[in-house]
Amino acid sequence: PGEVLPLTSPALGRNHRGGTRGDGPCLPTTVMNPAVFALASVSSSRFGGGWYRLFSGEEDGWTFLALERAIVGYGGPTLLIIRAADDETGAAATFGAYTATKWERRRDFYGTPDCFLYQLAPELRVCRPLPRVGTRGGHYMYLHSDTNVASCNPARRDDLPRGLGFGGTLACPRLFVDAGLETVEASHQDSTYELGHLAAPPPPDDPRSRRAHRIESLEVYAVGDAATV
Repeated sequence: PGEVLPLTSPALGRNHRGGTRGDGPCLPTTVMNPAVFALASVSSSRFGGGWYRLFSGEEDGWTFLALERAIVGYGGPTLLIIRAADDETGAAATFGAYTATKWERRRDFYGTPDCFLYQLAPELRVCRPLPRVGTRGGHYMYLHSDTNVASCNPARRDDLPRGLGFGGTLACPRLFVDAGLETVEASHQDSTYELGHLAAPPPPDDPRSRRAHRIESLEVYAVGDAATV
């Protein structure tokens, strides 16, 4: 990527001088933020162009309604970035998901194979979609909340999980952010995405593959070329 991206992010860090607390204009350094560089190395066409932050929990408020309003209706690719710590061990990780499909409120999984899950720290790992085999796979993305349900029609209420997720099943998504934006659950395998830990791996003596992690920061970026963003 040729353009340096000025960035201040709780999860990705900062790669510029000034622009805060009245200390002068925002001046990008000559070195791209290492996390952004890592993503750009995965796909320069996806992440080497413009970035526009659609949502930040710290900036826009920790409500699912604010997150929905920010991402539903935007028609381009998005990058979800989460920093979270294991509730039991305290081990932290930065991870998330990329999808080229626009976000919609649905009662089931949807999307296309133009997506992947990833971990940025403590390691760089990309979990790409697996080929669909019959009814297995294809559970790319999911978004459901009380906004989906007409409050004046209680008969439309359901027991589906409220939040956004990727992979797995509705009962046990591979990656799932709850509607309170407080915890994210992650496991290391499912039938939609390649094998690999997303959040901090569990201790060797803990056989559970799915664990809850406390969200410390959550952001969603619109990414792509100038025409897209």
